[in-house]
Amino acid sequence: MLQVKPFSNPALLAAVVLTTGLKLMLLYVAPIAQFFGAQPLDGNDLLLYSGFSLLLFLYLEREKLWRVRRRTANTHA
Repeated sequence: MLQVKPFSNPALLAAVVLTTGLKLMLLYVAPIAQFFGAQPLDGNDLLLYSGFSLLLFLYLEREKLWRVRRRTANTHA
């Protein structure tokens, strides 16, 4: 299924880690959060956010799988 290894693009991996770190700083470092008017997420909100993110990820992966299978079926038809 995977045509490209997940960690083969170090620039993409660095960008994901950097943006995740910046988002967490925005929420959980008090001076930054206060400057932007952000409030930390409690455990339930963080769990809800993570769950919806996982659902979106799974949906997109399922869609890619469906497209590959459809393309393969049309090639063999």
